[in-house]
Amino acid sequence: MTRSAVLLGVAGVAGTLAAALWDGWFLDGDDFADVLSTAAPLALGVGAFGGGLVWAFYRWQRQSLSERREALEAEGLLLDGPANVEWGAHRLGGWLWLTDEALELTPLGAPWAQGRDWRIDRDEITSVEPTRTRGLVPNAFRVRSATEPVVVCTVHGRARWITELTGRTT
Repeated sequence: MTRSAVLLGVAGVAGTLAAALWDGWFLDGDDFADVLSTAAPLALGVGAFGGGLVWAFYRWQRQSLSERREALEAEGLLLDGPANVEWGAHRLGGWLWLTDEALELTPLGAPWAQGRDWRIDRDEITSVEPTRTRGLVPNAFRVRSATEPVVVCTVHGRARWITELTGRTT
């Protein structure tokens, strides 16, 4: 199970419990134990449903890209995973691939994004540095090259991506 699925599940449980307690205990003055015993099954259901949806979507993404994975394994696939990538005016979500030869994004989702793959060869990368999503969340890295605009990749496991990229950049 992915970390995102677990986090969404926990957030669903916490949010549902908080809403039920606020409404039933704080606003209505009901007995705390009664509100908690009524809300707990609902909270667990909401958390499991939300976490299950994220897990199913992640698995679907991996399966739908199995042909692309096989092609990139010939290039020496090092890392892959869901990502959001920003370059110039483009902002796309999809699957990020790192091979011995290139860093590449295969967009997923919206039909307008299909066919708008982004790729930069490893030998064109001049620097890789950590950055924050919207200046807050430390889960992104910035890629600079002489030929492309600056690219920001938001990923899970940013440190692994940076280590693999910087270990092989010029």
